[in-house]
Amino acid sequence: MVSRTTIGKSFAGLVRYQFTGRRDQPVDKQAEILASAGVSTNNAAEMISDFNLGRAVNPRLGFAVWHTSLSFNPADAARLDSAKMRAIAEAYLQKMGLANTQYVVVRHHDRPDNQHLHIIANRVDNEGKTIADGRNFYRSKKALQALMQDHGLTPPQGQRPELQPLEHLYGTELVRREIREALEQALRRETQRVQLFATLQLAGITAKEYFNKAGKATGVSFEKDSCCIKGSELGRHLSLAGIDKQLAANEDRHTVSAVTAVAAVQRDKDLIAGYELEARQAERASDFIRMAELDYGVIPTAKQRMMAYEAEANATPIGRELLAKHNEQQHEIAEQARVRAQAETAVAAYIQEKSAIASYEAEARRAERTGDILRMAELDYGVIPAAKRQMAASETEAKSTQLGRELLAEQDNLPVSKVQKNESGSKDDGPAVAVPIPEKQAPSPQAVGPVTPVVTSMSLPVSQHQESTEPVVAAVTSPPAQAGADTSLMAASTELLAPRIVKPNESLPSAGGLTAAEAANQSNPVIPTAPVALPDLQAAPAVAWQYGTIRLMDSKVRTSEERMSNVRADLIKAGAKVGTIVPPTPGQPASTLMPYRFDPKTPDLEKVTKVLNDVQGAGNSTVREQVHTWNPFDKNSLVDRADWPEREGQFNQARILVQDATTGIARAEIIAADLRNAGAHVSELARMENGQVSFRVCYHTYVPAINDINFALDRCKNSLNVELQESTQDNTARYAGAVGVDMRQKELERYSGPTY
Repeated sequence: MVSRTTIGKSFAGLVRYQFTGRRDQPVDKQAEILASAGVSTNNAAEMISDFNLGRAVNPRLGFAVWHTSLSFNPADAARLDSAKMRAIAEAYLQKMGLANTQYVVVRHHDRPDNQHLHIIANRVDNEGKTIADGRNFYRSKKALQALMQDHGLTPPQGQRPELQPLEHLYGTELVRREIREALEQALRRETQRVQLFATLQLAGITAKEYFNKAGKATGVSFEKDSCCIKGSELGRHLSLAGIDKQLAANEDRHTVSAVTAVAAVQRDKDLIAGYELEARQAERASDFIRMAELDYGVIPTAKQRMMAYEAEANATPIGRELLAKHNEQQHEIAEQARVRAQAETAVAAYIQEKSAIASYEAEARRAERTGDILRMAELDYGVIPAAKRQMAASETEAKSTQLGRELLAEQDNLPVSKVQKNESGSKDDGPAVAVPIPEKQAPSPQAVGPVTPVVTSMSLPVSQHQESTEPVVAAVTSPPAQAGADTSLMAASTELLAPRIVKPNESLPSAGGLTAAEAANQSNPVIPTAPVALPDLQAAPAVAWQYGTIRLMDSKVRTSEERMSNVRADLIKAGAKVGTIVPPTPGQPASTLMPYRFDPKTPDLEKVTKVLNDVQGAGNSTVREQVHTWNPFDKNSLVDRADWPEREGQFNQARILVQDATTGIARAEIIAADLRNAGAHVSELARMENGQVSFRVCYHTYVPAINDINFALDRCKNSLNVELQESTQDNTARYAGAVGVDMRQKELERYSGPTY
């Protein structure tokens, strides 16, 4: 136990220090008041006020503050409690003559390694007399010796500064102590001399090395607050040689620790990967107990352990370096594996597509020889081009890496397959025999007898391509409206039977005179070659309607009117709009006419298409449709005749579902853009509750870009997490449309007549 006594003037600063430390460095001293006399202990302000009232009894005494600190040997810390400290402090007050005055005893708990207490006393006693402070050091030393003997305390360990409490040191000894502690603390973690000196510089300590003539460092000194001390004076282990020895030991220890930590990180990564694989296997096997045990117990524990090892490795420079190298190696390995997998996948896809193309071509030639033109067209204009584009894409992807190019070169030297077989397993029948496809013949006009006059109220525009040599007159009477008929089509239906005198660029009037004899002179009073101008509907201006007409002749079992009545009912049921049925004209071949229209975007499109296809295939029927805006062939081509052409192809609808919650919107936008560029009409994208994205596609099978549409739709069908929803009939129709468009393009290429 040692003591330190000072005599001062102010109680205020000393009392506040007991609770909050120094003014420039406030800290909670964790003060405990062990004893007091004559002063209030409620707070520091009341204590200061009581001390000042006591000293006011003897105002001539300027240095009225007595302060003694008693520090105990660390060896006695376990045997010291507050009661024993209080007894020692009260005994010390008696021996120093401070019992008959104001005092307070305060113990601090902020430093467990330094058990000490403070005694604050008023040198003006309770009778107003001055307490002498002479020879207080000698008297305090004798008092401490008696107290250590009475209480069995350990004597102080000489005057060595490193063994004394920091608050008992001054000047050079204090600086020496601070340098020593900072140096020893830095030596516990640093591995290089440069790093050690940089750490000391942050603490305000400058290191200076000394070199011999050979340039070798032989010594070191440390300077702080203008006080320079050699390392050897601080201790043999703090000389330059001792410092280097400790730094080398630290580096070896840190290297072993870092290597161990990095190895543990890799081990835990492998374990986590195995656990996650096992968890997914348990999930597929419906072993949910094991899955939960892994996902919520084993795997999180392993990840926490791995993070602890990573923190341990990152704690030292060598550890950070080793961990960075390890992560770089793992990244290189993973990148090599990814590139190899990508190359192998691309080459495998290339080989698969190449083999499939050979098989498709053989099948197409067999279909051609057997007369299965539909299957041949599906293969030649849909499947094979799509497979070739996919093969080209796979080849491009494979050639993007060196490994892919090498694998591709190896595979290109091998045959795709030794023997191509057909579906029955027999060998190919040899070279294909070309089967000529007959060209489409234009329909021949029908001879129609005299026409009964009908009154109408609409004009019929005549195409600029129509030539009028003989005057044509028309006078017809409109039939009564039928139940369920679309009145917007009634006038148009009657115009189909309204021949009259026509001049170039002239429209038909609403009525005219025509005798039966004059009508009989006309080659075709029904005028199947005149384009019908059907009015736009005011109720639905945004709908791109498809307009058409159906002409039916008598069959063996039914009249044309009976047949048309059935067709009309089927179209209405399917959702189409129909006009008034125009009955056969007396004296003319029995034929009935009916106009219709429908919205290509209607959900019931498949039903309407089926009815129209059935009508076309029934025989003794003609279905004509106005060229739709979705079918933009060259207006100067043969297709732009003076009448509506016979119905070719159909409108199709499909639904595309992107089953990817992460990148669904982006993938759907790409697919939609490809379809729009190909000429299809695409609806707005819709995200469903499960994150999937869907949209509808509408198109005509006889558009010039039908091959591009087929390719885009087939790519959707073959893409991962993309579903193409279309009917079998629509699928067949779009491949057949590719054949028809190809034949039409050939007709256009052969056509060399004049253009107007």
